[in-house]
Amino acid sequence: MLVCAPAGAQQPEDGAAPAQGEAPAPPVAPAPSFTPGAPAQTAPSPTSPSQTTPAPVAPPAAGPLRQARPAVPRSPILIVNRQAVLENSAAARALQETERETLERVTAELERVKTELQVEEQELTRLKPTLPPEQFDARAREFDRKVKAERAAGQERRALFQKFTQEARQALASALPRVLEALRRETGALVLLDASALAAADPSLDVTALAIERYDAEMGDVRFDPPGELMPR
Repeated sequence: MLVCAPAGAQQPEDGAAPAQGEAPAPPVAPAPSFTPGAPAQTAPSPTSPSQTTPAPVAPPAAGPLRQARPAVPRSPILIVNRQAVLENSAAARALQETERETLERVTAELERVKTELQVEEQELTRLKPTLPPEQFDARAREFDRKVKAERAAGQERRALFQKFTQEARQALASALPRVLEALRRETGALVLLDASALAAADPSLDVTALAIERYDAEMGDVRFDPPGELMPR
């Protein structure tokens, strides 16, 4: 039991002996400090098991980082490969596919006509001994005119194919300057140099990939329809 001295009684000084007949008072523990509004703190019971602070939980491992799109170089001078844009853009690939398909059809038609003329020539040769000379000569002249007409038609078809491809490529090339000028304004560059005119340059200044992206957006879904004269009869 904690014994308290009566009010007004003189407390013995530190180290002084207790009065005769009195039991020495047990040491008084200092009262815990208390701050208004703060939760009361209780000392842990000496009989309760010791409490340990849980180890911090490591955050989950982050997944693979998404690669950021490379920043557009900020330089007064940038480099672009014009030929690469005209060959690797979606519009250019569409034209290349159309050219391939058209050339295959034209070549197949010319081969068909050639085969027919060969068969007709063999038949005329087989009939020569059985036909009167005048009749054979007339048929031979007719066959010769046919061969010349088909040869001229084949040459015209080849020239028409070349004209079609040249005009289509010129149409693609004519759209490139405005795309490059818009790209120059976007990047803040003063000039865009063609890579074909440079001996050496810093690769970080090359914006060819970005030019192809802008060119595809400008051209959209492009179709190239060859002239009907190129198609087989």
